[in-house]
Amino acid sequence: MREILQKAEFKVLLEKPVSHSFSLYMLCECFHADSSGKTNFLAEWVAWILKKWVPWESANHLMFVGQK
Repeated sequence: MREILQKAEFKVLLEKPVSHSFSLYMLCECFHADSSGKTNFLAEWVAWILKKWVPWESANHLMFVGQK
């Protein structure tokens, strides 16, 4: 994504992995708080660890902010 933005002549201001708990939600029902996409305490706890140790590998979404 960084390369795409740079080729389009954007200056990349921020790149950040986000939504670690939702990755877990998609992985197993044991991380569901309900059927609307909310995660339970276990998912939030595991996501906190994943975000700290393997943030890029465990993120469900990547956030990029660019300036033209």
